[in-house]
Amino acid sequence: MTDTILADLIPGIIRPRLERLEQGLAGMGDAPEEEATHQLRVSARRLAASLDTFAPVMASPEACRARPIRRVERRLGDLRDLDVLRQAMKRDLAEAGDEEIRAAFGRALDRLEEGRDHAIRRAQRAVARLGFRRVRERLAGWLEQPRFGVLGTLPAGAVVPDLYLPMLGEVLVHPAWGLGGSPAPDLAEAVALHALRRRLKALRYRIECMAEWFGGDADAWLDELHAMQDALGAWHDDGVLLGWLLRAQAPDRALEQVRQRAQAALAPWEGWRQRYLDPVERQRMRAILLGSGQ
Repeated sequence: MTDTILADLIPGIIRPRLERLEQGLAGMGDAPEEEATHQLRVSARRLAASLDTFAPVMASPEACRARPIRRVERRLGDLRDLDVLRQAMKRDLAEAGDEEIRAAFGRALDRLEEGRDHAIRRAQRAVARLGFRRVRERLAGWLEQPRFGVLGTLPAGAVVPDLYLPMLGEVLVHPAWGLGGSPAPDLAEAVALHALRRRLKALRYRIECMAEWFGGDADAWLDELHAMQDALGAWHDDGVLLGWLLRAQAPDRALEQVRQRAQAALAPWEGWRQRYLDPVERQRMRAILLGSGQ
């Protein structure tokens, strides 16, 4: 596929992502369900990732503006974070045998419900914004008659590595790889690990756009990126939960229980860390993005 013209690939990547987003918007009613908002967020992220990736070769700045889509994604992300926390709080509340701990979780849950109502309204306003509708309309129009700059006329193998290697570089030089062990999520140095999680997530969604082009080695890498994202996500969610419990004046034993659970989620971290610091593995990742894994 290295001789395939890049312009021949891009519409087939973007079109199903836009269609999936439009389908998901139908579920954003007055009281959207948790799964509906989650799937809409994923659809928005995937579409934005494809636009961020291919904007340099698309000859339509208005059609490939990812910012309005990112705004919707962020608002839905705020709501999703609260939904995940609510699920965790309800689970911990049901499992808590200590009345003092149950009371703390109950107070935290009451405050979270108030914040969730506000997050729903913000997400609905973002979805209803004129700019969000216009960028979808312009993108749909562009898909009817795709137009590209000169880079789109080149073989994919001549352009794709330049679209992807800078993002991989941001991941590989990230300072979080210097964190050994399983840091507690409420420590100051844990901020870097959360920032790396966002980088890994962005890299994963971009690689997904052209996973078929990258070849079989990309599939295993995507699985790993997904596992890293899930582990770091569980670790981060418990870190956020700690903040809510602190504000609810939860007893120390409840806080320590959540810290231990967060650190357990990072059990595979040291293995991943060593792999991403290994010069041979780093070169192998670059080779996949160069198309050598096909």
